[in-house]
Amino acid sequence: MRIVKPAHRAWIMRYAVRAYPWPRIVEFYRGIPWAGAMADLAEAIASSPYHSGLHAITSMHTLVIGQSPEFEMGDCVLRIEPHTVAGGAITTIRFEFAEAPLVRERWVRECSPDEAFGVLERFLARSHWFVEYRDEGSPAGNGAAG
Repeated sequence: MRIVKPAHRAWIMRYAVRAYPWPRIVEFYRGIPWAGAMADLAEAIASSPYHSGLHAITSMHTLVIGQSPEFEMGDCVLRIEPHTVAGGAITTIRFEFAEAPLVRERWVRECSPDEAFGVLERFLARSHWFVEYRDEGSPAGNGAAG
């Protein structure tokens, strides 16, 4: 995984979208011959404990994840996209998150497809999108992520 300094990208257009079911997203990526790594990542999310709290759509080849079944594009969304495609396969996946459309500071990571689910988990821990509860019902601490 490598940390990337992003070029400024303004996501000015804000509009509400309704998330797709995870099986539909997996099917979408399985239908693209070179997008097996994105399908594998979507399948890993769909079969993980996170699936009920992560809601996504596809925009071209980008997976856009929000925290509710309806969310605004460009506002607190995680964008995951095939960043480098070579030899008919994805070799690099790029993650990008900004808390607001015009925020210049963004969390950006690039990784190999094998590292993608781990990068997602570190993002979720870092951003506190999920709270882990102990048996007693009190929240447990989430570790910081890189």
